[in-house]
Amino acid sequence: MALKGLYREVWEDEELRKNKVTQSTVILVIDAFGRVIKKSLKEKGFFRWKNHFSFHTVKIKGWNTKSVRTGKDEKIKDFKRIYVRPSKDLKEEVNKQDN
Repeated sequence: MALKGLYREVWEDEELRKNKVTQSTVILVIDAFGRVIKKSLKEKGFFRWKNHFSFHTVKIKGWNTKSVRTGKDEKIKDFKRIYVRPSKDLKEEVNKQDN
């Protein structure tokens, strides 16, 4: 889902409509939430939203490889991989059978 789609989905939530939250406010809050996640991952290496999910980073060491196109040796630089771990409650809610 593109970010515009997320803004619209959140803004169309019934609770927000009842409380007359504007679309511009929704956009500001979602953008701020994204900045908080990025800052936490950079500084601490993890972000946890209790009963929803957590993100954590792992440093991956670079390696040498050969280019498929040119045949030259190349180096993949060190990088951080981000893992997402859903909470037990979230998994149970998603897997709950609709009656």
